[in-house]
Amino acid sequence: MPLFACARSVKSPFAQDPAFSFTGCAGSSFERTVPRVWGISWEADPTDQRPALPARDRTGKGATKRAHAMHESAEPPQPKDHAHRSRSRGTNTAVGWDGGVAVILNPKAGRGRAGRIRRKLERLLREHAQGTPWTLVETQCRGHARELAAEAAANGASVVAAGGGDGLVGEVVNGIVGTAARLGIVPLGTGNDLARDLGLAGGLNHAVWTLFHGTPWSMDLGKVDGWWFANGAGCGFDAVVAQRVGAGYRWLRGSAVYVAAVLDSLRTFRAAHFSLEVDGRALTLKAMLCYVANSRSTGGGMRIAPNARLDDGLLDLCILTEVGRVEFLKSFPRVFRGTHIHHPKVLMLQARDVHLATDPPLPVLADGDVIQTAPCRFTAVPAAVEVLIP
Repeated sequence: MPLFACARSVKSPFAQDPAFSFTGCAGSSFERTVPRVWGISWEADPTDQRPALPARDRTGKGATKRAHAMHESAEPPQPKDHAHRSRSRGTNTAVGWDGGVAVILNPKAGRGRAGRIRRKLERLLREHAQGTPWTLVETQCRGHARELAAEAAANGASVVAAGGGDGLVGEVVNGIVGTAARLGIVPLGTGNDLARDLGLAGGLNHAVWTLFHGTPWSMDLGKVDGWWFANGAGCGFDAVVAQRVGAGYRWLRGSAVYVAAVLDSLRTFRAAHFSLEVDGRALTLKAMLCYVANSRSTGGGMRIAPNARLDDGLLDLCILTEVGRVEFLKSFPRVFRGTHIHHPKVLMLQARDVHLATDPPLPVLADGDVIQTAPCRFTAVPAAVEVLIP
């Protein structure tokens, strides 16, 4: 289980399995009453009749056209709780949760950009809601998004959206999987790789429009032991790089952050002995990393698994066997085009179930965050969650 940097333990309202226990933030509210959890309310301007954006046609993903009824709440307004300034609500009816949209914002995402554009985000939510209740709440620490997502789903939110990067998407997924809530994504992080694969990289306005008017689509998820991941997971060099990304490079943006972390990590990292069981087939080799992809890219546009699909029920493995630093540096740019898969030191596989152990034990990441060390088990779960796409 992931180690969250928070102060006290709480339990997810939907978690009957001990694997779903998690740690919450000190002082965070976890009551079931809507006013305590979702805070301050206001009413949207009923005269705002600006048209919504037209939906874009999306093919090749098996997108469903199922109609989704957005219910308005009939509960009377609740008193404001001014103790929670990080929470805001908008609706032109009441503050009930049946059918509402919950946006969970990581204000530190994108090197702090997410927090700086909060007012713009709230304006767009009011503009596109057209009467649908919505709430925006900020996370306070790592792991808090899972708690908030689970709470929103338990309160009847039809859409729970991650306003941040791939790591936040992963936390939200772990809060809503197994519930009726759909996943929404407002890409505000450093990489935003899953959002790019889903066609949600068209800007903030487009992403917010999709929360209220997008098409629900069934998407596969992966699982590493008890933790769900949406974009990808891995073990080895990629996890070390992720640790460096989270620790520094505040002056860089986008893929430049990951490139800098790769170069720094390469100075000290050494290949390890990997023992894998891939759908029952044993494989032992000395390698730098084993990346387990659900979508095609990672690290802000590195097409590490260019043939991966989000709806094929399979995980795509990219295994980089032992390679010298000079050869690594010469070949590394190929990952941005996806042509690295033809390199003799790269092994590409597809699987539904992967057992992995390393010597020495190496860190394991999921959706950009290091959560444990090897050994571990990766599994593919078809159509595990519905996500809103343009």
